[in-house]
Amino acid sequence: MPIIAITNGLYTGSDKIVQTLGEKFNCSLVRDIDIIEKTHQAYQIKHTTLRKVVESKQIAFNNFTHEREKCLSALKKVLANLVSEGNCIFHGFLGHLIPREITHVMRVLVIEKKKKRIEKGMATLGLSKKEAEKKIDISDAHAISWTMSLFDKNPWDEALYDRVIHLDTLGPAQSVLLVSEHFKNFAASEKNFIIQEVLDFNLSADVEMALSDIGKGLVVKADKGLVVVTIDKKVKMLTKFQQKIIQTVEAIPGVDLVETRIGRNYYKNERKQVTD
Repeated sequence: MPIIAITNGLYTGSDKIVQTLGEKFNCSLVRDIDIIEKTHQAYQIKHTTLRKVVESKQIAFNNFTHEREKCLSALKKVLANLVSEGNCIFHGFLGHLIPREITHVMRVLVIEKKKKRIEKGMATLGLSKKEAEKKIDISDAHAISWTMSLFDKNPWDEALYDRVIHLDTLGPAQSVLLVSEHFKNFAASEKNFIIQEVLDFNLSADVEMALSDIGKGLVVKADKGLVVVTIDKKVKMLTKFQQKIIQTVEAIPGVDLVETRIGRNYYKNERKQVTD
């Protein structure tokens, strides 16, 4: 069940690489726009709201509505379902929502120097140099905001990927060969191990959806029925808050045991309040 998540900057010409890999591994292509549409259809969330979240734009009154958290949990659930189906290539930035614990997903970055990207934008779309540069800058800004919010890293940080393709030195054919060779390690994963990873991802997505009304700062991990919820924000009446989390999560099918833990930002925010 090959799964590849490919991230690239605007106008890198990665479409040909993605298409060739899809044909080689008989995978369906899933773009960010497809994930957004599936999320809209499944959970009746407005396209505009989903795009705001993906583009890291501010959502009015989010501290009260928790729209961002609801959107993220819904997007993760859609991704979890797609990962369960297997045989797909995620093309875009939403693949970053797939947890690193899903080890059979190969994460690939395709990058190229900005000058080359501008030239490709001009050549393929008939844009002026100024237009191409502006579109690239806007796209890159959204990408940076997205991965910084998730990992506190920029989207070109090679630590986020299993393989990095530098199109300044490799052509499309060489890139496909490089990814194909590296993917053999992922394809050799034990089937039962993969099934358990997918079950854990689906369960953690279910838990995040159930907790989305509570707000931000909750980190969820699932492992064979054990769910650990880390409270990574300062909250009032901690014991009562923990009980609310446990009661909510225990009601979810597939959950055997719930634990709550305190994250670093809980204490960080506590120190900040004392200082203030």
